[in-house]
Amino acid sequence: MDAIIERPRAKDLNRLKWQKRVEESGVVKAMDLINDIAEAIASGRVRDAHILTGVRGIGKTRAFKEALGRHKRVPLVIKQATTLGLLQNLQEAARNKQIALLDDADSAWDSLEKIHALMVACQPEKEGRRIYAYSVNNKTTHYCFDGLTLVMLSNINLKDTANVPKKCREAIKALTSRVPPINLALTHQDVYEYTVYLAICREMLKVEAFTLEESNDALAFFSANRWRMDDISVRKLLHIARVRRKYADKDWQFRLKMELDDPVAGATHDSDDEIPQIVI
Repeated sequence: MDAIIERPRAKDLNRLKWQKRVEESGVVKAMDLINDIAEAIASGRVRDAHILTGVRGIGKTRAFKEALGRHKRVPLVIKQATTLGLLQNLQEAARNKQIALLDDADSAWDSLEKIHALMVACQPEKEGRRIYAYSVNNKTTHYCFDGLTLVMLSNINLKDTANVPKKCREAIKALTSRVPPINLALTHQDVYEYTVYLAICREMLKVEAFTLEESNDALAFFSANRWRMDDISVRKLLHIARVRRKYADKDWQFRLKMELDDPVAGATHDSDDEIPQIVI
């Protein structure tokens, strides 16, 4: 007996339309790519270096940390650092067999010393030991990166060397010939649509028990002000909804707009573990 095929309801059609749109955007492809790299690194199948590039604020660091976290691996996140700080952090990660995650690697692209150090850190093991000699005030210290797995995250598309300082272009060409950059074809609009998709179709706000009015107000504010936000993300939308709930009809919009004018004021509101783990 043939199965009876019911006509989809309008609500379901809207969900299917959103899902198709999101799946065809750069978000899901980028997530798949990051998950594949993280799985390969965490399992030990790959110990090479990686460079991931993409526009600022799309969540590269967060996505990679969460992907590694699913494999019970916690990377050593290296922020902007001096040459000495970078060398010490890379050596520490190598000694502790941690994955080094160089966040905002753009801070290294204007320093020949840092680029040369990264070249050594990315050297294939078959080419010998990874030892970098660093001299300060006629004193030379040797830093060892043997066994290091390094992931560099950049906001600059390194395939176009016009994006980097002229004095460093040849050094960056040498680095990227050793570690070809992978560009995440992802835009802020893609991230915005993905977040709205989670909120509406996956009922993310409902999971957090927000009322329909609170959810609608949060989505409206999120959509109207996204061009001003440095952080277009699920975390940001949830924060907006929480502020809407806390201050009700008083001055919640004023408070959020003040945060947009002073991002530091709202930078520490939500911790990572407060975000529902909802994935497509």
